[in-house]
This record gives sequence, structure tokens and C-alpha cells, in this order.
Amino acid sequence: MVLYTDGLVARLGEDIDAGLDRLTDALARHAGLDPGHLADTLRARLGVADGGPDDTALVVTSMVWNPRGRRGPSLLRPSSRSRSSRACPTTPLGPRR
Repeated sequence: MVLYTDGLVARLGEDIDAGLDRLTDALARHAGLDPGHLADTLRARLGVADGGPDDTALVVTSMVWNPRGRRGPSLLRPSSRSRSSRACPTTPLGPRR
């Protein structure tokens, strides 16, 4: 699951659909990455890895299926390349095995 603000995709003087197309393309090309690496890749591919003209928020998580059939968020760990020092890891629902 990817949640983001318009600062990730919107560019001054450009239709927002162009930014959404860039995001969709990047997601399709890099869908197999873990959440931390996907977030870094999306920021780089969309040109905001070093900041941008607008505030940008990006949350990437994945859902895992456990043997008991309950779903929960995967552990989020910022990659070593991530600029954010405020990343908050989540814990999965149910026991990890």
C-alpha cells in the first residue's frame, strides 16, 4: 500500500495526471521491492529524493499473510539511504514465526 501527498506527484505548470503516470510506472517497475527500498526508489524516480518544491509525505507498507489467516503490516525499516530519521516501525498483528 502506498500513501502519499500531492508533493510527490504534482509539478508546477504540469497536469497532475503526468505525475500520477510517473508514479504508476515506477510502482509497476519496482513492485517487488521491500517497503523501505520502494519508498527510496519512488522518491528518486519522481525527483524528490533530495526534497522538492512542495512538502512531500510518503508511506509504503506491505501486507503479509500468516498461517492463521490474519493479515498485518510488515515491519517497516528505513533503508540506510533514507533521509528520514523519524520512521516509526510497526509491529505485525499476531505472533511472528
